[in-house]
Amino acid sequence: MIHWTRELLGPAGGNVFKYGFIIVIPFAASLAFSALVYRKFSLPILQYGRAKKSAGK
Repeated sequence: MIHWTRELLGPAGGNVFKYGFIIVIPFAASLAFSALVYRKFSLPILQYGRAKKSAGK
């Protein structure tokens, strides 16, 4: 993702703020995607397992 952002925005050319933007945007997008995958896929599986374990006691 960082590579795509660099292609889109070009090189930082010594500009610290542009470099930070090039790094932060893909990081934030990856973090948001990971949170979405966890929320929609992993969490329901974990809740199902926990409910089944509680019912079995």
